[in-house]
Amino acid sequence: MGVPPSLASPQSDSRWFVVAAATGLSVIFGIFFSFGVFLDPLITEFGWSSALTSFVFSAYSLSYSLGAILIGRLADRYGVRITIALGGVLITLALVLSSRADAIWELYLTFGAMGGVGGAAFWIPPTKAVMEHFESSSSLNMAVSVVAVGTGAGTLLISPVAGFFITQFGWRTCYLLFALISAVISFLGVLVIKSPTKGGSSVTNANQTGQRLSDAIRTRNFWSLFGMYVLGCGIARYTVLVYIAVYVLAAGFPLQAGALCVGLIGGGSILGRLGSGLSSKFLPDNLILLVSFVLQGISSVAVVLSGNIWLIYSSAFVFGIGYGAYVPQFPLLTRKSFGMKSYGLVYGVISSGLGFGALAGPPIVGGLLSSATGSYFLSFVLSGAFSLVAAVMALLIRNRN
Repeated sequence: MGVPPSLASPQSDSRWFVVAAATGLSVIFGIFFSFGVFLDPLITEFGWSSALTSFVFSAYSLSYSLGAILIGRLADRYGVRITIALGGVLITLALVLSSRADAIWELYLTFGAMGGVGGAAFWIPPTKAVMEHFESSSSLNMAVSVVAVGTGAGTLLISPVAGFFITQFGWRTCYLLFALISAVISFLGVLVIKSPTKGGSSVTNANQTGQRLSDAIRTRNFWSLFGMYVLGCGIARYTVLVYIAVYVLAAGFPLQAGALCVGLIGGGSILGRLGSGLSSKFLPDNLILLVSFVLQGISSVAVVLSGNIWLIYSSAFVFGIGYGAYVPQFPLLTRKSFGMKSYGLVYGVISSGLGFGALAGPPIVGGLLSSATGSYFLSFVLSGAFSLVAAVMALLIRNRN
């Protein structure tokens, strides 16, 4: 079977460069997802409580989620390049200013608010650009999965780097290093990523069809995706991601061991994301989501039931596989359910569920509960329970081609 004429073009050949650049941008998320490695050094230096300090990450998640609505609308209206450039400026500035912070509110504003809005520009516009270059097919599924791999790779690589630099040079120097990395990657991303030229191809025509937000919010798929973001991602995933390093530290192991756990979550998520793209050829989307959240839930509990560091490492890796597998499914299901006409705005609103969940996750389920009980056991068990509720919600999704 020959290649369709609409796809046999220089634009078609260059679409994988767009995928590569979008993957590079998603690596930056490893900086934010490695916040758990910074948690104990911040508490030690300033004497803040665990709940108060972990709320820095919740502020990031909430700003990301609310910023996603704005970023999605800007990407729909002004294009992906402008919004990615905006994100690069915000993230780089946020990290530089975070390195100078002396009060908790400063980190809420810099790492939290500025970093969160900037992070939204490194996910929604790049995935929008990738989807604009592909027709609905297994190639699209794999392309989005590859982009999502960047987040896992970033967490895998950046967490151990953060642990080393914090130990050797301090957390402030580490943030300055990350600011430099962010500036370089965002500059390269803006150079490469762009929407396809408007024309009469099947790809560009598909980009003009779909539901508006007012129609999408009336559907079961919309609220199912939103609910899974709240429970399975915002509460369950972020609680474990933020607290696994300090849990390992409290169990008597060094900071580098906790940093490695965060890195293993990132490494496992790479396998999960690639597996998600491959399994989409023969498994329905909602079943992939179901299995993913079940793995995340079981491994969350296994972390605190593990008697030695190697079992904790194994549980962290399985947790990463579970969380990695569902990440590509959210943008893909948004496109399949609602089309590309208002993709940025619709996906932005769905993503806002992440922030609402993060308000209850790290600071309450993680911080306050662990402070009240003197243990992280219930925090991780509850995280596992929320993951399993999200798994049940996956059954409400109506699969569409």
